Order: sequence, then C-alpha cells, then structure tokens
Amino acid sequence: MDPAEVNRLIEESLAALHDQEPLRALSLADQAAEAAGEIATVRAVRALALLASGSTVAGFDEARVAAELDGENAGFQLLLARAAVAAGRMTLAQESYERALALEPGDGEIGAEFAWFLAAHRGPKLALAAAQRAVADDDRSPLAWTALGTAEFRLRRFAAARTSLARALKLDPNFVRAQSMMALLLDERGRTREAVALARLLEDQPEAQELVETIREHATHRELAGRLAERGIYEGRGAGAGEYVARYQGAVLLVGLLLWLLFTAVRFDFGLGSVLVSIGLIALLVRWWLAE
Repeated sequence: MDPAEVNRLIEESLAALHDQEPLRALSLADQAAEAAGEIATVRAVRALALLASGSTVAGFDEARVAAELDGENAGFQLLLARAAVAAGRMTLAQESYERALALEPGDGEIGAEFAWFLAAHRGPKLALAAAQRAVADDDRSPLAWTALGTAEFRLRRFAAARTSLARALKLDPNFVRAQSMMALLLDERGRTREAVALARLLEDQPEAQELVETIREHATHRELAGRLAERGIYEGRGAGAGEYVARYQGAVLLVGLLLWLLFTAVRFDFGLGSVLVSIGLIALLVRWWLAE
C-alpha cells in the first residue's frame, strides 16, 4: 500500500477516535496495520482504537509492540504505561512511565500523569516526591496539583491536601479527579454537607460512582447516629442499653443483700462469716452506687 494511503488511514482512524467512534477507528487501523504493521505509529493507533473499544488486553499487547518497535519514543512509552494500567499491569506501567520521563525529562504532562499513577496505585511518599516535581515543572496542571493533594491526603496532611486540591479546582473547576478527592477529604473530616453537595456534581461521572455511593452511605450513617444521640440512645447517653444493664446489676446486688440479712436474722447467726459476707455485699452495692 502506498505510504500516503497508510497516512490517510491513520489520520481517519484518529479522527474517528476523536469523534468517539472506536469501532470505525479500529477498522481503519486494521487496514493500516495489514499494509504497514512494522510501523510503530500504526501499531500505536491500533492500540488506541482497541483500548477505546474496550479490548483492554489486545490494546495492551498492541501498545507493547509499538513501544518495542520504537523504544526511544516517549509517546509510545506513555501509551504503554496507560495500557498497562488499564490491564492491571502496575509494575510494567511504572517502568514505562519512568522510561517516558527519562526520554523527556521535565515534560509536564508525563510528570503529572506519573505522579497521579503513584498517588493512586503506589506509596504516598513516592507519589509526594513525584507530584512536587510535576508541580515544579508545570504549576498550571490541575492533574499535578491533584496528585499532590492525593499524596498529602494519604499521608494525612489534610490542611496541605485541601490547599493543593483547591489549587487544582481553581485551575479547572470541573476536573473530576480533583472534585472526587476534595469530596473524599471533606467526608473524611466530617464535613458531610459539603461532601454530599460535591458528590452530587459527580453523579453522572462513571469513574466517581463508587465514591459517590460511599459518601452517601457515610452521610446516612451520620444522620442516623445524630438522631439516636438526640433521643439519648447512642454512645451510652440517656437510657441506653448500658444504663439498663447497670441498673439490673444494682437491683440484683440489693436483693441479694436483703435476702442475706433476712437469712442471717432468721438463723440468729451473727458470726464472723456472716458479717464478712454482709460487708462484701454492702461494698459491692456502694461501688455500684458510686459508679452511677
């Protein structure tokens, strides 16, 4: 096939992806791959089409071929990293991100995406360092600030996390990842109304559905706990179960003491043993009374 025809197929495939027509994009990429399968760009476009159509494993395999055909291209390494994340191959994803950054040091997009990957899938300390570098490389990147806020949140640096996430939302108020992390932070800090309000904005976002449900459950539980507390039957307040148990124990001690004193009086047994038992019962009764 003529190289110009291959380029046309690639461009049309990319246009179909942009128009959210993954099956058409895949059909065009397949035609290009049949004619020029040894070209890394062709395999990369086919990988994108496969991933967009939901064929995660096949897309990952195709992305790996593209990266092998041109190992010095940071874009192909970045594509392989994204495909590896989608396929659950986190170790390979991290290695691919690192190779992409080594090929393009200081690249803001790669740095921010790598920082987010670490914050979401790796340790927070490693993510914090990467996010700080990403912010230094591009302080206009909402993803970099979101990655920083996420790492700080996981390290329980809540004030710093809120500042970073607020910065991300200032850059892009509709950035879903920043909105999600801010809602999670508010929920963690017990600011239920604000968390629920923010969660409502995420109801139509598929990637945030689990978070939205979690925040709603927490809000329901807190509302129920508040109502129980108002009625005095939560956390030991008022006539709770613990108080009823304590009252029962006190009644048993009192009845026991009265029975023992009656038994002693009937037998006219006021010896040392009877006195000691009576004292013991009285001591238990006093202890219960003081505890009340």
